[in-house]
Amino acid sequence: MRKTLPLVSLFLITAAAITACSPSITKDPDDSGARQGTRSYKLDPEAQTVLISVYGVKMGTPDSDKFVFLMRTLKKAGELSELREFNTGIEGGLTLCGVFSPSANRSEIYQLLRTIETDVKETHLEARSASSCDP
Repeated sequence: MRKTLPLVSLFLITAAAITACSPSITKDPDDSGARQGTRSYKLDPEAQTVLISVYGVKMGTPDSDKFVFLMRTLKKAGELSELREFNTGIEGGLTLCGVFSPSANRSEIYQLLRTIETDVKETHLEARSASSCDP
């Protein structure tokens, strides 16, 4: 039987590294802040696939790098059997699609996704379950 404790530890260390290494965004003092980012989670623990879309409000977002790093780490750890990346924005917006491996602990992965901080004024984030990675 597979031990999950070391994998959980890997996830927590990864989440801490992502948060600690995140670039801080300096706001322009003339920015009125009228546009706001969003965060949306619609995650079903029974679904086979997760889609994560990350876009900047104005000119891209460095937050997308955090999710790329996380999803690639999950793929290397065997939690995802397939990972697809779709660059959909001019300035760094993207959608990631991960297909869970049969032994993946989806609930823990979803909890980890929720721990990643994004700039609430500059980033639109949507994480949702899907039936496949087909566009």
